Amino acid sequence: YIILDSMMSLELAAKINIINGMQIKKDLQQLDLTYIDQSYSTYAHSHLTLASIMDIDYPITELTPPDKDINFFPLMMKQNEKSIPLPDLINKLGSEFTWIGNIYRPCLEMKNQSWNCIYSNYIKKFKVLVRTIFYKTPLDRLVNNIFTEGGDLTLYYYLKYAKKSKKNNNSKFVFIDQIIPHLPFNVTKNCSPRVENKNIYEGYKASYQCALKEISDFTTYISIEDPKAIVVFQGDHGIRRFIMPEKIKTRKGEILYRASIFNAVKAPAECFKKFGKPYSTVNTVRFVLNCAYGFDFPYRQIIHYHNSISKIIHFPRLNLASELSK
Repeated sequence: YIILDSMMSLELAAKINIINGMQIKKDLQQLDLTYIDQSYSTYAHSHLTLASIMDIDYPITELTPPDKDINFFPLMMKQNEKSIPLPDLINKLGSEFTWIGNIYRPCLEMKNQSWNCIYSNYIKKFKVLVRTIFYKTPLDRLVNNIFTEGGDLTLYYYLKYAKKSKKNNNSKFVFIDQIIPHLPFNVTKNCSPRVENKNIYEGYKASYQCALKEISDFTTYISIEDPKAIVVFQGDHGIRRFIMPEKIKTRKGEILYRASIFNAVKAPAECFKKFGKPYSTVNTVRFVLNCAYGFDFPYRQIIHYHNSISKIIHFPRLNLASELSK
């Protein structure tokens, strides 16, 4: 389950000349990826969207009491006494939940955790020691930032690990939190490192195209090594107005560009037939659990919560096709 930070939908990316939409859809189809258009993030912010994946549901809605203790990601992963539904469920099923983070949200080494980080053993022990003694101090944060997973190119980092761990055939749920195409925009379209591109539009365009290259390389490898694997590539939200201020001029446009996400899934055709396509974050993780583990989680209403945590606004599913025609 691969998160691509700020990865907007192909429809909108094509509209602002980031990509050739028709060609990319053909490329994804050749990789046996089903691109699910008109998909929307559950929230406009990463810490809430990722929490909805871990909760397998909306962690906060317009009906949530203002004084309720809300779990946000990755803060929720630091609270050992509380259950984290997704990794806990995967463990109960006899599978292994692996978390690959990034410099902003690295995999956390905690006591009695229900997930696995892929650091070397000595780094794991060192991080646990630092967290035990210096929890919530600058040193704790510094160590997390230094020993992070793969910098910007988290997918390539995991591929290297996977190639070294071929003998490990245990069933896994791998959650990869990839920072690209989010800023800082310091890669080329071919994923070569570069000095941060200060031209926001060109920087995002190159990072978006790099993400597509990573998707292609990753899926090609997995299709050979584990052809039955279910794979999800999904944006946690779209872009903010400052990326394209000349294109996003209205409040409706601002919401649409933030809510509309890239969502591509590699799964058996019978799963799509049985459960239907998942058009939102929460429903995608439910689709994966249904398809891979035989559950029958019902799909939730497709909702995108926009604006700040203190001012959550409820929006029903947006009709992207009609909005783009306006």
